[in-house]
Amino acid sequence: DIPENKNYILRTSNYNDFKNIDYSSGKITYNEDKNLKINIGQQVADIEFKTKDGFPVFFEVLKRQEGKPIGVPCSQVLYDENTGKLKEGELPYEAKERKDQYASSIDKVARLPLEAYEELISNIQTAAEAGYTFDHLNSNNLLLDEKKERINLIDMDKSKREPDFGNVLYALTNVNYFSTFASRSDENPREDHEISKAIEDTIEITHKFMLAMRKQNVKFSGKGSSMEFHNFLRSFPMAMMVQSFDDDKVYDFFKKNGVA
Repeated sequence: DIPENKNYILRTSNYNDFKNIDYSSGKITYNEDKNLKINIGQQVADIEFKTKDGFPVFFEVLKRQEGKPIGVPCSQVLYDENTGKLKEGELPYEAKERKDQYASSIDKVARLPLEAYEELISNIQTAAEAGYTFDHLNSNNLLLDEKKERINLIDMDKSKREPDFGNVLYALTNVNYFSTFASRSDENPREDHEISKAIEDTIEITHKFMLAMRKQNVKFSGKGSSMEFHNFLRSFPMAMMVQSFDDDKVYDFFKKNGVA
């Protein structure tokens, strides 16, 4: 946060030694993308400082987005890639608090009006036209603004790839966390009615997203467009939706509904 400034935030590496920075050396470079007409939490400036040893340290100035992250971040974010150990200050992937967050957030997403889904699709298309692609691997890149009943985007990648709405739905449902949420083999098993509710919410999100896709005249890129979308098709909630564990039948269901 920037004190007394609700329009922007600062981002920098957690590995910086903040006590070793010479803050009097700050130099601002403005680099906002004028082609981008919407707020996706994009960078608008760099602030370069020098350490007391003369090395550069950068702070990014980003447009502020409102809302709370959807779902649970992917496990790669929580664990050190070199040691495989949980990062300091992080809760385990299967922690009760994370399961609570997953269940609460997808329930809130499922309750959103159809217009929120339409706006999300429209914003992803607008961002793509300016050369930005949604990073679907972390559901936390979607922020739920309950007050305004909308879903905000952050941390989009600079890329000219076409939007992949199968990946968007994968992130929107946080479906990669479902098997952990429903697991009976950890220390925080959920009740049957809680698991059933998570399935219902996932199906409701999927139905609303499909309706929004039709209204926005977009379709899924293809069954094999990404490993994540393929995993979504094979997920337990989708099997319950079409009453089949055959992922081809799930995709056929999308075809029959005009979104594939």
